Formats: sequence, C-alpha cells, structure tokens
Amino acid sequence: MKVQEPKPGMMCESTQGRDKGSCYVIMAVCEGGRSVLVADGRLKTVASPKTKNLKHVALMPVVAEEIAAKLKEGGKVYDHEVKKAIKDLRREREGK
Repeated sequence: MKVQEPKPGMMCESTQGRDKGSCYVIMAVCEGGRSVLVADGRLKTVASPKTKNLKHVALMPVVAEEIAAKLKEGGKVYDHEVKKAIKDLRREREGK
C-alpha cells in the first residue's frame, strides 16, 4: 500500500543517503510539499530536524497518534516520545 500524502506524526523510512534504512517521524511538511522535516530523537532531534526530499523517503501507513495530536495542537514534542514511537514501530514490524 502506497501512502500518498505526508502528514506530521507519520512514520517514514529513508531510502537514499547515508541514513538509508533509518526510521523517522515526520515533524512538518515544508511548503510546496516536496520535502519534510524528520526527527529520530537521537541523531536528529526535535530541536534540529533533518530536511528530507519526499523522493528519498518511503512513507509508512503508520501514524504516531500522540505526536500527531501534539503537533496539530502546537504542543511541545520531546525526543524521548519520538524514540519510543520508533521503537514501538520496530517491535511491531518484527512481530514481538
């Protein structure tokens, strides 16, 4: 299933670059919708997210609901919340 439109709180995986295979949470969609700001809570923190071209990420049909709600309300999202969301996704993918 191909997800068409990126939204804040949605999970994605890098398909190009040095970070290929890394999972991220989308923090914001840049104007024009050609790129997204992503964070993993470790190397790319919420305070300084990485800009990724949409061509270089695979969008996942998984949304970190708590993070998405906070971003929509304009609340503060913390790195430990992003790390937990990615960790939960990996567990789910592995079937544990």
